[in-house]
Amino acid sequence: MDPFSLLMAGGGLMNVGTSIWSSLVSGNAQQEAAGYMQDAAMVAQRSLTGSRDQALALLSPFMQHGVNAGNALALMINSPDMLQFQRDAQRAQLVAEMKKYGTPTDLASFPILTGPKASERRQTLYQQAELERQNKVNGLAADLEAFDAQTKLMQEASRKAQETGGANLQASSLYKFQADIGTEQINKQLAARGQFNSGTGLRTLEQFIRGLGAEETQRQTDRLFSLYNTGANAGNAAANLLSGFAVPIAGTFNQIGQAQAQAALGSAQATQ
Repeated sequence: MDPFSLLMAGGGLMNVGTSIWSSLVSGNAQQEAAGYMQDAAMVAQRSLTGSRDQALALLSPFMQHGVNAGNALALMINSPDMLQFQRDAQRAQLVAEMKKYGTPTDLASFPILTGPKASERRQTLYQQAELERQNKVNGLAADLEAFDAQTKLMQEASRKAQETGGANLQASSLYKFQADIGTEQINKQLAARGQFNSGTGLRTLEQFIRGLGAEETQRQTDRLFSLYNTGANAGNAAANLLSGFAVPIAGTFNQIGQAQAQAALGSAQATQ
């Protein structure tokens, strides 16, 4: 082969080598860039979920106040039998929810994937779904335990209310102060008219105590309704919060997936 042909052949080989080298560099750079993108998306995801959980934690005490107020109102309004029926119905709903998530996730229910590391990606999806199911079951079990504890406390409160004729509503310091001052003033007036401990005097005191008890019951009921509404508003805020965070959190999952795809493409390009 003449020198010119050798030079041309050598130049061609050099071009091929340069092309391969460029492809390797490009593929590795693409993998590195995709890694940075994936790391950033995961940091964003952790930040979003952390902010969501912190906001829910701030709302949690107000929601609990609403639950407590609702339980107190149920004690005031319902008979012991009706209260037990309502608690049994609510517990049945929690148990049914637990049963719904009680069956382990079936790997066969996941579609067959294609492409690089298809089986590993399918296994990852399965593990994520199973972990979410287990977390849901654990959360429902904790809810059921708390519900049973609340029911026990409500039953005890209902029993005491039945024994005292609802006197627990009249046990506030304001009621006692008004009752003591009012009784003292009425007794002075009755004594000045010569009616102290008389039938008329006793009926006057009885009417005063009944009226004061009705006012105290209304005050406490209004306070409980106010707390209940506060809890309901906090619950609505929590629902809106979860809805608002759902889209950006899903977006970070999408970004992680895109970064993984780019890394896979870069790896494929580097091996061509």
